[in-house]
Amino acid sequence: INGETINLTHDTNLPRPYSLGFRFQGTKGLWMDINKSLYVEGQGRAHQWQSDKEMMEKYDHPLWKKYGEKASGAGHGGMDFFVFHAFIEALKRDAPMPIDVYDGAAWMAVTALSEQSILQGGEPVQFPDLKNGLNFLVNMSIQLDKKEGFIELTIRPERKEVLIAILLTFPMLGILVLLGMLMEQVVTGAIHPFFIVVFVLFLWGTYRTFFGFYWATLGHETAEIHDKYLKLNKHVGKLKQSKEYIMTNITELKIYDSRNDPSASGTAMFGFSNVNVQFKYGKRTEIIGKQISQEEAEGIISVLKNYIPN
Repeated sequence: INGETINLTHDTNLPRPYSLGFRFQGTKGLWMDINKSLYVEGQGRAHQWQSDKEMMEKYDHPLWKKYGEKASGAGHGGMDFFVFHAFIEALKRDAPMPIDVYDGAAWMAVTALSEQSILQGGEPVQFPDLKNGLNFLVNMSIQLDKKEGFIELTIRPERKEVLIAILLTFPMLGILVLLGMLMEQVVTGAIHPFFIVVFVLFLWGTYRTFFGFYWATLGHETAEIHDKYLKLNKHVGKLKQSKEYIMTNITELKIYDSRNDPSASGTAMFGFSNVNVQFKYGKRTEIIGKQISQEEAEGIISVLKNYIPN
């Protein structure tokens, strides 16, 4: 499945020592957790296993190095410790759980479906579509909902750049002071109406600029996937800016990583990640996902490709 091989084994009767049965095969070698065996082509004797002790001390994951002794008695070779650790850390940081409700339901469904298959004499049983046709795993900062008439992707940043947002407040206060002074002169009749029009246009441009900054630092975004068009919404509190794009005019949907583009300017300080989803709309390049991971970008594209014809 998708280039991966799944090998399921269930045996509770035959005698053997406990083992998780981990096996990692690469083009130049093989590691198995049974007997802590390692074979690397060109190292050691040909066609003979060697101990993995030296490699594990050098390359073991930092979490195992840090918590290995605490995890040793936690069950399943110490893995249970890290499972609980991941959930507790997510709770402490108010972050999304390591697995979502769809994953949990899918894992538990295997038991019930297996029982149903056994009762039917081993007949195959269809696995339920737990997402009503929306087959991609939603996790981290992305939420996928089926609304009346459209599908909505909500993308919330995992962090907010509050300090930068506070700094942006000072020039905004200055503009409000200027607005108050202008209104005072309008009341006294000391200013020409032409300048009022110019100032109003200036305020509108300022609002759009500052909205962009506050959205980047504090806001979130939603993408409404309709039958014939895509609607992107930027949210800052109760304020919202929206743009609509006709599906047939959207082209070149791709993942963009600014780390691979020497001409890209650094935007991480404004709440942006290096990765986002881009598409062409005419001559313009539009962006979805101001703070997403590579995995989330792939998930967004997997959904959009079902609806964008080009």
